[in-house]
Amino acid sequence: MATSKAKFVSVAVFACVFFLIGVNDADAATLQVPQQYPSIAKAIGAAKYGDTVLVSAGTYYENLDVRKNIDIVSVSGAGETVIDGQARGTVVLWANVEFDGVRSPKISGFTIKNGLSGEGRAGGITLYTADVIIENNSIVSNVSNMDAGGILAHVKSDAVIRNNFIDSNSAKRFGAGIFVVNGSNPLIYNNHISNNSASGPTYTGGGAGGGGIAVDDNSSPQIIKNTITSNHGDHVGGGISLRVNNNSIIEDNTITNNNSAFGAGIHIETEVGGPQIINNNISGNQANKSESFNGSGFGGGISIFNKSTPQIIGNVISGNFATEGGGGIVSSENANSTISGNKIFGNTTTTASGSFTGGGIYVANSSATIMNNVIYENVARIGGGIGLESGAIVNIQSNTIVKNNATYDGGPIGGGISSRNVITSATIKNNIITQNEKYQVYEESGKASIISNLINNNGVAIYYNFSVGTISDTGSLNALANADNNLSGDEAFVDAVNDNYAIKNTSFAINNSLAPVASIYDKDYNTRSSADIGAYEYVSNAKKTYPVSRFWSEKNKKHFYAIETSERDNALNSYSSGEWKYEGPVFRAYKLSDCAGSAVHRFWSNSNRGHFYTISESERSSIVASYSPNDWAYEGQAYCALTSADGNSIPLYRFWSAQNRSHFYTASAGEKAQVEASYTDNEWKYEGEAYNVYPLL
Repeated sequence: MATSKAKFVSVAVFACVFFLIGVNDADAATLQVPQQYPSIAKAIGAAKYGDTVLVSAGTYYENLDVRKNIDIVSVSGAGETVIDGQARGTVVLWANVEFDGVRSPKISGFTIKNGLSGEGRAGGITLYTADVIIENNSIVSNVSNMDAGGILAHVKSDAVIRNNFIDSNSAKRFGAGIFVVNGSNPLIYNNHISNNSASGPTYTGGGAGGGGIAVDDNSSPQIIKNTITSNHGDHVGGGISLRVNNNSIIEDNTITNNNSAFGAGIHIETEVGGPQIINNNISGNQANKSESFNGSGFGGGISIFNKSTPQIIGNVISGNFATEGGGGIVSSENANSTISGNKIFGNTTTTASGSFTGGGIYVANSSATIMNNVIYENVARIGGGIGLESGAIVNIQSNTIVKNNATYDGGPIGGGISSRNVITSATIKNNIITQNEKYQVYEESGKASIISNLINNNGVAIYYNFSVGTISDTGSLNALANADNNLSGDEAFVDAVNDNYAIKNTSFAINNSLAPVASIYDKDYNTRSSADIGAYEYVSNAKKTYPVSRFWSEKNKKHFYAIETSERDNALNSYSSGEWKYEGPVFRAYKLSDCAGSAVHRFWSNSNRGHFYTISESERSSIVASYSPNDWAYEGQAYCALTSADGNSIPLYRFWSAQNRSHFYTASAGEKAQVEASYTDNEWKYEGEAYNVYPLL
């Protein structure tokens, strides 16, 4: 049978035009089960490249071995079409079928259940070097006696796992729902992943983890828009566990009610890897102390260990619990974290006797930049909002820290910020710290620099350290060698009763921060202009920037950029990873509906299979006048940027590839330098600065 040919179709999406890539079905056959073949396995045996095995409703007691680029699809969906593995091995094994530049194989519309596997195979679906699209399935009640109860993506499997129901699977070690390992980078999108359990014997250095998803060994999946709930890991990562050189993108997920001994929502132990944790709802997770694991009970929402360098950005982290410390987040073991723009509230630790530090955030023996967060109504025995312990190196800037509670009654302690033992260094600058129980700021060593904060004495006092004792007013605080420019006054929150901690135009926070500020943005990504204290800038007519996401097409050797979440999701829901692979947010810009600059125009070339972007009206007019629509079709305006720098913006660099017939854009000076050093001018030639955009942080 001849290889299928690519067919391209343009379809409208929002104000612009996106394109759909499909396969010409003229040469492909449909093999019907049971009408033409008595079993799915028999149909697979007869199928050729590009064929579809079409399965009618029923229960099929089979274990499938697939090594072809074909589709296996049900007629009636997962509710009526079951593949039952009968506890005789993995239900579906798919091996050595990568995206070939034209198509990826697919399995869709089945309940896949009752698999039972040993080491190296999943109970439900096993992928070895297989870029399979797994969509619209129910993957339930599968068991692994080692790793991967539901799905295993192994050995460079860049699969797509989307729109599935993955429930009640179990593994004795890693990844009860999904296990991603050995250089695999799948897209995991819009799945419901629940009630999976990674539970088994302990071993040297740990135990079972990644109840919902486990990622290990140089793998970096894109985990987008999933519901990950009520999963269990004995040791780490009840919801998600990330280990060993991992740069995953975890974005727009709901991660709730998971439990483990460390990092009940997300556990990060990536050994220098820098995953991005962006815009997730991480709530109701519990990290409970376990006698099986020394030092456990940390990180109800997120735990960060072992030299990891994550970015924790724009999440809601609420209602999580940790027995020992870090109800919301814990950072330790030489990690270096950026924690920015999050809403961290209602997290707790045990309040009985013991240390139990950091209801919102706990940092020890690691570095952290904590900026633009709203941290409120968290509870711990010590350090209700933020708890710092030995070896902490922190920069706490432009946060609003309010209504947190430290319950210890045996002496002075900090409800807002507590710094105990011998921290290495701390900068506490430009924060609103108010209405916290006990002391607003407490420290033992006097190593914190306390500069330009709005601190009100709503508790016992504003400050305490062992050398000077209790300080009740900012004048006395500013007299200390390690403090300056702190003030008290009306915070003038918009609606503190309903937890709206933006500031009104009467706030003492306005125009009183001390340069330099930690970020050009406030929590809502309004550009800071008047240097206000706290997480929010007072802006009467806000112009907010939004992330622009980037995709890479291995098929076409092109990039695509989207500012609208709907267009991003359309791509994630429509293509294989070989057609369009998600690379995450790369810079920020204005949406067309709130433009504070000039419109960027977007063209699509049907002949070159790629997009072109320009802010120049004359260049737009020249292209429209000079080229046919097949060469360059004008799709409309994509987003808004700046024709010149405004003091906060950064240049977007433009390259042209004569070899690939496409442009490439980057706002990263490091990526620009890497491209210039690694490629010839025929591959990627630098054309200069296209226009100006804004950085991610």
